[in-house]
Amino acid sequence: MRMYKYRFTIVTVCYNAELYIKNTIISLLKQTYGDYEYIIKDGGSTDRTMDIVHSLVEESDRIHIVCKSDKGIYDAMNQAIEMAQGEYIYFLNAGDCFCNKKVLERVDKFIENKNYGVVYGNTVQVDGERRSLRKYGKICSNKLYFLTGDCICHQALFARLSLFEEKKFDTQFQICADKEWQMYHIVVGHEKFYGIPIAVAMVMTDGFSKRHVQLFERETYNCLKKYYPYMAWIYTVLLKIKKNQWILKGFQFIERVFL
Repeated sequence: MRMYKYRFTIVTVCYNAELYIKNTIISLLKQTYGDYEYIIKDGGSTDRTMDIVHSLVEESDRIHIVCKSDKGIYDAMNQAIEMAQGEYIYFLNAGDCFCNKKVLERVDKFIENKNYGVVYGNTVQVDGERRSLRKYGKICSNKLYFLTGDCICHQALFARLSLFEEKKFDTQFQICADKEWQMYHIVVGHEKFYGIPIAVAMVMTDGFSKRHVQLFERETYNCLKKYYPYMAWIYTVLLKIKKNQWILKGFQFIERVFL
């Protein structure tokens, strides 16, 4: 059985993130749990991102600062995976912050002496001044859940490094590589995903996928076609239904109550 150097590997990928990187790093440094390594993977920022990084942390045995070009967020995450030495890996990207200082401590207690492959909690979605709790219930680890077009936010998810060594993010997907990764391990690998009743991270909702809706929908369909070749049509039907504003409000109500 492989021996890991740390319980967690926390990864922050960034590019020109001078407005956000400080709060992200500080939210990790404030954690009450210390058995982790930290990898900051920068894609070659041209602003003050790296100045801020170096003012907050110094390179050491468990803090690694890497400035290297990449082909996008998932390629950067894959590069960090190659360096990881933690039993579980977690991606806290620039702009994300842990909800409180005890997140890692609570996750560690949940997985202690258990052989969980993937555990996930909830997130707080940040849209300007608005905050809303996004809950990921037991149903979110069901194979059929993905037919809605949704998946578990990767900022809510802690996964064994061995699962990423088995399959890294597929970089042909610009937006949905994390969704495709989850589908692989649930549908093909039959991996069990376990929910944790805690809020893990605060996540900014004004992301790339929100600004590129058509690409998001196309990649989601391609993921479903890959793993659910005879059921992907359900997503296209749901998509048309959801574009009706009144029906969408009904779906959102059902999601809040039951999911």
